[in-house]
This record gives sequence, C-alpha cells and structure tokens, in this order.
Amino acid sequence: MWDKFASIQGIEIEKALESGTYPTILTKRILATSFQGLSLTTRHDSSIELNPTISLATSLEEWKCSNAITIRHALEKKQFEEPLSVFVSNKHIGPHQHNKSATQVLG
Repeated sequence: MWDKFASIQGIEIEKALESGTYPTILTKRILATSFQGLSLTTRHDSSIELNPTISLATSLEEWKCSNAITIRHALEKKQFEEPLSVFVSNKHIGPHQHNKSATQVLG
C-alpha cells in the first residue's frame, strides 16, 4: 500500500489484525497475486473500505464467519506465503481479475 492507503486503511487493518479481529475488506482496482505469498497492490485509482455497510459486504461477512476456523488456521500456518488455493483457485487471481467485484470473482 502506498500514500493514503498506507497511512489510513493500512493502519486500520493492522490494528484490527493485531487485536484478533479480521475485518471484511472491500477493494476496487487492486492487483492480487500469489507469487511468493499474497500480494495486494494499490493503484492511484484504488479504493479500500473496511467493514462496508453494503449488501455485498453482508455476504462476505457471512462467508468470513462460516470459515473463521479455516481463516485462522491459514493465518497461523502462514498459508498466505503459498498460492491461495485454500480459498480461491489461481484462475481467480491475476491482472485480468483486478477490476471485477468479489461476487464476480468468487462467484
């Protein structure tokens, strides 16, 4: 993250994770790759919202709650340093996906 994302949303995300809370994060126009771990790259026109209050966020929150043990285990085992096959297949990750919504990607 760079510029305002690092100083605002980045700090909010870091605080939430340090407290053991895993926020729902809705992003737009970011690049996600799994080369040598999870990498999310912001651009000048990216947007990041923590715990958004839109209908899509409700579905994401439900998914997060129903997969809390899997998420916690993946974080403890640092599975984010490997391909993201635990949560999504590689076909859902890459430059061609960065402008799609989570619903379109995770289907």
